[in-house]
Amino acid sequence: MGPPVMDGTATGSYDLYAMKLPLVKPARALRPLLAILVPVLAASGQQVRGAVVDSTTRTPIIGAVVETLDSAGTSLSRGLTDERGAYSIGRAAGARRLRVVRMGYRPRDVAIGSMEGLEQRLDVAMLSVPTFLETVSATTAPNCPRRADSQRAFALMEQARAGLLATVVSREMSQPAIKILRYERTSDAGDSRALKQSVRIDSTEASATSFGAVRNARAFAEQGFVSDSAGMKLYFGPDAEVMLDPAFSAAYCFRVRNGRSAGEVGLGFSPAAMQNGRVDIDGTLWIDSVAKVVKEIAFDYVGVQSIRNLRPGGQIRFHAMPNGALFIDRWFFKMVDTRYDTATGSSGYGVERRYYYGRESGGEVAWAHWPDGHSYKASLATVRLKIVDKFNDPVSRAIVRLTDTDYMGSPDSTGTIVFHDVLPGPYNVEMQDSSLATKHIIIKSRTRFVAERGSLLIRTVQAPPVYAFFKEACMGGRVGQWIEIAATDDQKHPVQVSWRLGEDLDGRFEHLLATGVTTRDGIFGYCRDVASGVDLQVQMTRIADANHTIVVGLPAIGRSKPYTIVMPFRTVAGR
Repeated sequence: MGPPVMDGTATGSYDLYAMKLPLVKPARALRPLLAILVPVLAASGQQVRGAVVDSTTRTPIIGAVVETLDSAGTSLSRGLTDERGAYSIGRAAGARRLRVVRMGYRPRDVAIGSMEGLEQRLDVAMLSVPTFLETVSATTAPNCPRRADSQRAFALMEQARAGLLATVVSREMSQPAIKILRYERTSDAGDSRALKQSVRIDSTEASATSFGAVRNARAFAEQGFVSDSAGMKLYFGPDAEVMLDPAFSAAYCFRVRNGRSAGEVGLGFSPAAMQNGRVDIDGTLWIDSVAKVVKEIAFDYVGVQSIRNLRPGGQIRFHAMPNGALFIDRWFFKMVDTRYDTATGSSGYGVERRYYYGRESGGEVAWAHWPDGHSYKASLATVRLKIVDKFNDPVSRAIVRLTDTDYMGSPDSTGTIVFHDVLPGPYNVEMQDSSLATKHIIIKSRTRFVAERGSLLIRTVQAPPVYAFFKEACMGGRVGQWIEIAATDDQKHPVQVSWRLGEDLDGRFEHLLATGVTTRDGIFGYCRDVASGVDLQVQMTRIADANHTIVVGLPAIGRSKPYTIVMPFRTVAGR
């Protein structure tokens, strides 16, 4: 058998949406913003099926939004075309038209005639637009300056709406089993590399979304992208629903931005009016004009402090599946935070100093599996650890965790443990002894590493000896005194012995309290009740030679710090 696969276990509910200082707090899920975004299922069971193709090439169009509308233009039911360009949606009572939208194509409206039976077929051909920036008739927000590219920006916005709508419709269709990694990490003000991070794992059998905004567009426009909760700041970001809302278009000015690479175009947005004390965002919705999909929303926070290379902002990234589904696979929010300490100045008095550092909160989808068989797998790290003792022998009676994460498990008989789907970043390794798991005695190892995306990282980790965990448990008590004895030979080499510990009554070895066998390093220990006030004796017999036995008296010592004896092992006659 190979090494066990340890995916970790989620231990609670964590915020998907906001960057908070200093901790993350769960937030309410967003309700649909627009009435037209709420599908009405067909009560009759009637279906409209068909295929959507390019009018010129006749190739299937994947990820087109298909919806039935009533005479007032209200959406009644909707779905997405799959990898074959096929769709199937319910026909609700009152449906009069079929509307098809897809980024990079002109929208199509097709009349739905009378229907006999339970199924009607409507195939649709769509005309590709020659450019994403065709001039349209649109008006800008009243506070926005006139720009030469305003009409082109609104044309791009109309195309972006089709791509964003596909994200919303994807949530309403078959929900995937999903594994989400949520993290917080900090970095130094002068260095963007992460100093430490925490990771929480959330796995669900079905999830409508990986990320969603906590406010609607109108609330963001009025209240900004930050809030205070019990003296802590929470920072937010927009999602597809927010950018689809007309309230967002009314509150922001738009511009066309050149792509960062070939085949990319950006729809820039900035607040139409800034208000003192309100944190807003200035950013870009990036579009892949070749694949005709939304790529990401990237933005900076405005109205907040920035320093050096730490620029407050965030990013929400989209991923398109072959079956037409579009979902958010990564997101993060960055902010500048401060901490204070006191140092002694030249005058001899304490001087308070302020330090800046970066704090980032975000998440990533590790994998997702759809009911139709499609799946997504992120490029993450795999970490393989070999747990050994000081003699390089495998250790299996341990619980191994990457510090401040849900990556946790026990090594197999060879001392090997494997963590999959490890988020990139710095990690430390810590351990517990299996027999003391309920005591939560944790000892950190010296092993530290940085996981990189798409890599296999292999490390050997030296585990603390078993008695080290018992020592920590003893020292954590109020009345415990740790007695540690090291058995050695005349050259101070460790000697493995069996031992018995009991009370010393008038020189006689009585009232046996504990027995055991040392590890290969010849060390064993005992947690004594300081309040007992009795003298103890320990009898040690060399494993290799039963004739070699010594007895050591341990007088009661009224203190809680460790009491260590190193005793050269010699034969004691008459014992």
